[in-house]
Amino acid sequence: MVTDALARQVGHAAALLEGELLPEVAGDVRAVGLDLLPGAGEVQPRCSCPDSADPCKHSAAVCYLVADELDRDPFLLFLLRGKTKDELLAGVRQRRGSPGRQDTSATALGSDLPVGAGWEEDAGMVAREAWDGDELSSSVTVSLPAPPRHAGRPVLLLDEAPSGSGVDAGALGASAGDAARRAWELATGAGGSGLELSFEEDCARWAALMIEGIAAPVGFDETAQRCGLERRELFGRALAWRAGGRGGLAALTESWDPPPDAMAEGREALGSGARASANRVTLGDRQMRLGRDGTWYPYRKVRGVWQADGHVAVHSDGS
Repeated sequence: MVTDALARQVGHAAALLEGELLPEVAGDVRAVGLDLLPGAGEVQPRCSCPDSADPCKHSAAVCYLVADELDRDPFLLFLLRGKTKDELLAGVRQRRGSPGRQDTSATALGSDLPVGAGWEEDAGMVAREAWDGDELSSSVTVSLPAPPRHAGRPVLLLDEAPSGSGVDAGALGASAGDAARRAWELATGAGGSGLELSFEEDCARWAALMIEGIAAPVGFDETAQRCGLERRELFGRALAWRAGGRGGLAALTESWDPPPDAMAEGREALGSGARASANRVTLGDRQMRLGRDGTWYPYRKVRGVWQADGHVAVHSDGS
């Protein structure tokens, strides 16, 4: 049915046979009661993150990547509907009476294409059934493009959210940018997706980006309020995250009892007079904390508060 509709449009068929998918093709498909593009509710994003937004920032990042892929190869829209590019073009050639890549000009194709007797109507099939089929799943491979050299910057469709919507355009832009950056880190191996982080860990990560000047959707005080923390406590967690990510944050908040011989390295690092308590070795305003991951995290007391001191984390094996 869809192939017949495409073949009837001379210019559109000619472009298809030349490997070009014109925007008007979507209208050709819609004319026979179908839709090339996914309709409302047809694609449902799923994400395990705690974000209640729909879509969440991770799903939004996937949508951007899918859009990039469709810009690169619009024929993937037909693949989503269960028909490969080669199958589509073969069907158009058959209906145009072209056994191979012949002259595809308007003159050669003719000005009209009535449906002749004896033609087989292509009823199509559900995309999921097509993909689950052994023949398609074993023959169709989609090559992934190389990741870009840096994370992209999503373009917001609004400079200012409608009054009363409750949407902060600045926060939305920062969240989209963060999702794009994390997607890029995942694609390049520079980091994970972040889906494994707890709410507290993600707050610390986000606060660390804010103090580095990378992300600033709202004020630091408002961010602390949203995280359910005092400003000073969130700042301390941000410093711990900068020092060692999840392990660094755990060293800030956890106190545990390692084997006595495991503390010897910390006492040696601080020097004579250092004393050990639980997983912490202290000398004056300096402290070393041993994480459960075997990493020593340096701390320094600032105005009576212990804070992660710098980005250096030394593993107990010396690495």
